[in-house]
Amino acid sequence: MSSIRRTLELEQGIAACPQSADIVAFLQRLQEETLGPFNVMDYKFLPPDEKVLQYISAIGSVTSESEPKSCIVRSEDLHYTVCGGKGKFVVIPQNAANQSVCDQGFSAYITTPDKKEHALIVDKIDENYIFNFTFSDKGKHTLMIKVRGHRVAASPYTINCQEGYTYVSLSKGPDAVFLDRGELNRAWGMAVNRSSPRLYIADRGNHRIVACSIKEGHHVGPIEFTFGEEGEGPGQFKKPVSVAYSTFDGRVAVVDKDNHRIQVFTEKGRFLFEAGALTASHQVKKPPPLAFNFPWDIAYSPDGNMAVSDSKNNRIQLLDKDGNFLKTIGESFLLDSVRGITFDSQGNLYATDFNFHRLVVFAASTGFAAFAVYRVAKADGLTGLNRPQGICVDRLDNVLLADSKNMRILVFSKELFGSFLADPTSSNETALCWHVT
Repeated sequence: MSSIRRTLELEQGIAACPQSADIVAFLQRLQEETLGPFNVMDYKFLPPDEKVLQYISAIGSVTSESEPKSCIVRSEDLHYTVCGGKGKFVVIPQNAANQSVCDQGFSAYITTPDKKEHALIVDKIDENYIFNFTFSDKGKHTLMIKVRGHRVAASPYTINCQEGYTYVSLSKGPDAVFLDRGELNRAWGMAVNRSSPRLYIADRGNHRIVACSIKEGHHVGPIEFTFGEEGEGPGQFKKPVSVAYSTFDGRVAVVDKDNHRIQVFTEKGRFLFEAGALTASHQVKKPPPLAFNFPWDIAYSPDGNMAVSDSKNNRIQLLDKDGNFLKTIGESFLLDSVRGITFDSQGNLYATDFNFHRLVVFAASTGFAAFAVYRVAKADGLTGLNRPQGICVDRLDNVLLADSKNMRILVFSKELFGSFLADPTSSNETALCWHVT
């Protein structure tokens, strides 16, 4: 087995060498590491025989099935959820070498508190398998996922379903306090990885991301690890302000605000790639795609794409999971310093329009072309929004908004934009929003 692993390492090393001279240098380094500096032989690079290459390419390739225990299961509902919540479970097939593979034969079912089994319909996106289930019963549910009859990952999973949210006045004080001994410096955005589970914090003043494990009973433990430091290189930050976790592929995206870029990492903090430029685009009349000017927030859509609020460019940029530009959202609408952004479970995009003091929703069914705007009606007994910033949705798609200058948190039912999202082409006005297409 060790010889096979060594051969794979050799092949991967050679594959990473673009030139013949690089291959020779790689082999010499490899032998020096293996045999020592006094036993290194000279290597010469010989051009390949074309007939041999043609013969080898005709043989095909070797692949393997997934190894059940090596597969990965991700979901925001893997441990707990709420009644009425729509759970989505992502299965990533992997072989024993932790390599993603294409496989079939996955199945899943959930046992509800009344001991009834419900088979889940499988959907395939890229190489991943998606299972969906709407939780309606309070109590413990058991999720079993199998491939070729064998249990996948840590199956079965116990999921505790609780009743819906009840939001109370924040004046009653917090339920818990953690990291209050000077570990953080102007902490900003946060994101939760419910699969591990783990909390990520943008530690803005310390130019880093802090990760804390979440223990049973929702207790946030001490710092598990950190990544990043001040600078402009890969994995370095200048005032990171927002962080997002992708249930789809387990990646962590960070808004590196003062470097005018985003960076994406593995869930353990290993740098993967960046998108954006180190120079702000404020001197460009119409900045090109992927040029950011003080980006503010980032959010993952249900299908794994990323939305970035490009605040000083007054627009939202939509990227795919690998950082490639897809489209601009809201540019024609004349947003003014867009700040917080979030997706609901159906992929609709919500944004806080900071200087215009409003909440905007873009309908996913129209490719984010149609939108509606929230305004406070006098009958509500509320003053208008004043510098709205942070925003998120809960597991039932209710909207929570930080109305910063009014020093309050507003909670809106998912029905707020219900009629608009049901028919984004409608022009009928309501007391709360008007529609523009």
